[in-house]
Amino acid sequence: TTQPETTTTAAATTTSTITTTTEAQTCPHLPACYTRCEDRWRDTLSDMNFSYNCAKGCAAMSPTSPVASDPMKYCGISHKTQAFQYCHSECDHASDSSGLRERCRWGCQFWRPCPVIEDCLTRCEVYWKDFIEDGLYSYHCAKGCAEMGGGAMVDETKYCSIEDSAEAYRYCMGEC
Repeated sequence: TTQPETTTTAAATTTSTITTTTEAQTCPHLPACYTRCEDRWRDTLSDMNFSYNCAKGCAAMSPTSPVASDPMKYCGISHKTQAFQYCHSECDHASDSSGLRERCRWGCQFWRPCPVIEDCLTRCEVYWKDFIEDGLYSYHCAKGCAEMGGGAMVDETKYCSIEDSAEAYRYCMGEC
């Protein structure tokens, strides 16, 4: 006897994000990237608002639903710097609104080649209670995390390449 074929579709959820199991298996980083967006913008992808536009920096998103149409768009690029740069350029077409394009670019930061910078930037924003891209104090604090210029990050690897934390601190203090 043959058993009837059973197909089960399960949704893997992170916070209130809607992602298919296939997406999560194809790119294991997507749930973390989506959650990062939702935590930052304090809404959900299903709201189709700020977090949804941020998620455009995680993967190619469907224009009509909070699901990745191409989950491997950035995840499939093995060199982090290239993924980050490609993602940033793709955000130019993410929305007609400059504010929503900036949220997409913030989503792209997930693919940065220097992952420890996230903690440094978050400390600045928490301490000064504003966002780096919007706030005066956090922006100046971020200069201790990366090379900043013209209101944006110019070189995030400025301190990341220095492996000895005491040496990085001395170098940073000298730059201030």
